[in-house]
Amino acid sequence: TAREAAWNADRNSNTWAAYQAYGDPDWVYRRSPQDTMNVTRSPKDEFDGIASPLGLALALEEQAVKSKWMRADSAAQLEKVRHLEARFASLWGGMGAVAEAYALAYAEAGDRDAAIGWYERALRSNDGSASMRAQEQLGNLRARRGWDRAQALKPGKDGILDSRTMKAARDEIVSAVHSLQSLAALQPTAERHSLYGSALKRLALLDDKAGDTTNARARMDEAAQAYRRAQQMARAADDPKEYYPGLNRMALEYAAHGGRADWPGFDRVNSEAVRRSLQRAVSENPSFESHVGLIEIDVFEAVAARRLGAVLTETRNALVNLHAKSASLKSWQSVADQADLVLRAYMRHASELEKQAASELLANLQSYASPSPGP
Repeated sequence: TAREAAWNADRNSNTWAAYQAYGDPDWVYRRSPQDTMNVTRSPKDEFDGIASPLGLALALEEQAVKSKWMRADSAAQLEKVRHLEARFASLWGGMGAVAEAYALAYAEAGDRDAAIGWYERALRSNDGSASMRAQEQLGNLRARRGWDRAQALKPGKDGILDSRTMKAARDEIVSAVHSLQSLAALQPTAERHSLYGSALKRLALLDDKAGDTTNARARMDEAAQAYRRAQQMARAADDPKEYYPGLNRMALEYAAHGGRADWPGFDRVNSEAVRRSLQRAVSENPSFESHVGLIEIDVFEAVAARRLGAVLTETRNALVNLHAKSASLKSWQSVADQADLVLRAYMRHASELEKQAASELLANLQSYASPSPGP
C-alpha cells in the first residue's frame, strides 16, 4: 500500500522502489508478541520469503544463533533446519557456502551426524565457496563423534568392550587427528593447534577407556604440547582468547600427572596468565566460553589443592546461573568432556568426600550436556 501511494503521489520519483533497492529482501512483517491474535507460524510460512542462496544461508545462520545463544528448543530447531533442507537443498545445497551453513545449523541444533554430512558435502562442492573453517569443524566433529560412540559403549558380560565398535571409533578419531594435524602444519593458527589438541585429547580418552593408561598419558602429553603451541601463538598475537588453549593445557597436565607424588602442581605463571586472559575477555567481550572458563579454572585449582568440596556449592550455583543464560548442548558437551577428563583423574586418588564432590559436579555438568527428554 505504501509503495502504491508513493507511486501515485509522484510518478517521476523512484521513492516507491526504495525498499526493493536497499532493504533486506528476506524481511517480513511479524505481529507484535503482545498481539493476542499472534500465532506460531509453521516453518513453511516462516521461510516463504527465501528467494536466493544468500537468503537461505542467512536463515540457516539465524537458526544456528537461536540454538546457541537464545535457548531455542532443539527439537523445534531441528524441525526448521530439516524443513529448509527438504525445501531448498536440491536448489542450492551444492554450493559450498550453503552446505556449510546447513552444517553449522545442524551442529548447533545437536544433530552431529547431519552436520558432518553437510560439512563433507561443502568440501566436495565444485564452486570452492566453503571456507577453511569447514575443514576444521569437520575434523572437530568427527573426533567428537568417535569419542561419543566409544563413550556409549558398555562392557559385555565378559567385561570386555566390543572391539569392532571401538576400532570404528578409533579410526574416526585418528582420521580427524591426521586431518587437523595437516591443517595446523599447512597454515598454523592458534585455532588449528587447539583443534588438533582437542582431537588428540579424545584419542587419549579412548585409550584410557580401553585400559591402555600408558598410551593415554602419552597422547595427553602430545595434546598438551599442541595446546601449548596454540597458547604461545595466541599470546604473541595478543589474542583475547589465550585462555582457551591455556585451560585445556591445564586440564591435560592434571589428567596426565596430577595424581603423581612428584607432580609440582600447575605452573603459577601460566595459571595467572590464563586467569588474566579470562578476566579480560569477560570485561571486554563476554561470552559463554569466558564465563565458564572462570568457573573451570577455579575447579582446576581446587582439585590441585584437593579441596573441591569446599567450593562445590559456589561452583554449582555459578553453573546454574550460566546455564540459565546459555543452554547450547554443543557448548555444554565441551565443558562436560573437559570435566570428565579432570574429575575422573582426580577421583582415582582423592578422599571419599572429595570423590563424592567430584561425582556430583560431573553429574551436574553431564545433565546440562544431554538433550532434554521428550514429552
